[in-house]
Amino acid sequence: MWLLVRASREEGRGCYMMASRLGNDILFRVLRAINRLLGIPIRVCRIESATIGNSYAAPGLICLFLAASSFVFAPSFASAKNSRTATPRASAGPELFSSRAERIKLATGEYAVTTRFNEGGVGPFDPAVYDFHEYWTLWRTADGGYEVEGRREFESPKYEFHSNRFSVRLTRDWRLESLEEFAKLRWRPDSGPLVCNLQTAELHCTSNAKDPSQLIKVDMALDRPFGFLWPISPFSLTSLANAGEKIPEEVTPVQVITIEQPSPQNPVAPMVIEGRLRFIGKVDVTTAGRKWRANEFELKAVLHPKFLILTAPDGFLVDLIVEGPASASPVAEMKLVRYKQYADFSPPANH
Repeated sequence: MWLLVRASREEGRGCYMMASRLGNDILFRVLRAINRLLGIPIRVCRIESATIGNSYAAPGLICLFLAASSFVFAPSFASAKNSRTATPRASAGPELFSSRAERIKLATGEYAVTTRFNEGGVGPFDPAVYDFHEYWTLWRTADGGYEVEGRREFESPKYEFHSNRFSVRLTRDWRLESLEEFAKLRWRPDSGPLVCNLQTAELHCTSNAKDPSQLIKVDMALDRPFGFLWPISPFSLTSLANAGEKIPEEVTPVQVITIEQPSPQNPVAPMVIEGRLRFIGKVDVTTAGRKWRANEFELKAVLHPKFLILTAPDGFLVDLIVEGPASASPVAEMKLVRYKQYADFSPPANH
């Protein structure tokens, strides 16, 4: 295997370019692991071949050494501005109160997606998403609601690494109020952060473009509890599940949203789909190093497979199963793989 790893300065962050005439999956995974371990933001790009002068790059072992060496100097790539504005992924620190008045730290965690098909990719549209992880910190706000801050990391398409900060606001009963993601639309580089706010029975989303001619706004009428099936949003699905009645076999009409980015001519294509959420009952689930007495819901939506949504007694998602033709063989799963609690979820007495 012949590989090239080159560290360069790009927008104040380390950028690693990989080239291969064969596969480079192992080296890519190593770089990703180092990134997660050290918390250094990197961009990894894959190209089909590369040359140095008229000769091909050095063997992979040498390049791995170069990659490791470049990490030593990676801090010098980050500008002072980036170091001030960067937001780390979910912290496991001991602090319970943030600088915001009366905001209490409740928990930190991590979701991860696994799949059995499509070489590990998930999603109804191209390009698929690979190796999805969401790191988050959950806070209780002064009004008794919840605020989530974190970072999503994934590849889409494969070998193209993304790392985007996000925040979610929910009511005290886990109903979605707003979402914000520090990402750009696929066909609109002048975009971000992407923001959606729920007002009465409508969801209003904007791309926040600086150039008004590039601005994209999406308004969706919603008359039922809703959640995002695509893009991946665990706390949106948390909101959807908590709208269901916890009475065995009780069915709650819901709406699910998918947002595709088809082409430059049609940069955003949202779709609202009718669905049915049925409460199955309580089930014991072991994940993130503990056993949960979870609430299990079945979600069915037109043109989609059946989903099983499991929430913790406190309300947040612990497992999402995408079922295949046979219920015993899920095709994909998004599971809580890491969790640490810092404070009681019960709201203060004055709320």
